[in-house]
Amino acid sequence: MEKLSIEGLTYIFNELRTDNKSLYSCLLINKEWCRLVVPILWERYPYSNCEESQEKYCNTILSCLPTSSKQLLIDNYISLPSTILSEPLTFNYVGFCKFLSNDIIDKIMNFVFEGQALNVNFSKNYLLSQEIYKLFIRQCEGIKRL
Repeated sequence: MEKLSIEGLTYIFNELRTDNKSLYSCLLINKEWCRLVVPILWERYPYSNCEESQEKYCNTILSCLPTSSKQLLIDNYISLPSTILSEPLTFNYVGFCKFLSNDIIDKIMNFVFEGQALNVNFSKNYLLSQEIYKLFIRQCEGIKRL
């Protein structure tokens, strides 16, 4: 059986760009397909309005925070969800994101401070949002240096 070229697969996956269900299925075929599909899924707002999907997205972004940021948040009594991963992630997911909107930051803030009024402690809200913005800015700086 012949193998499709990387260029051919990339073309096909880009044609499926708006069909998340098909792209998610492609993730499971093999490592090569996964490596090609993940950036496509993450370049735009990668989750649906499903609560479970939003939680996974927030966990992934928070898991991408450097150890120093996580420690700073903990030192300032900001409890990060226990579900964020302490081990390295397979991909640099934040690096695939093509844009950042306030909506994304708000969803992450709501996730972390679930059950608390967001305006209760301005300094905690500010600190968390700044660490998330720094995470995305570092990715932009890394791209510019290449």
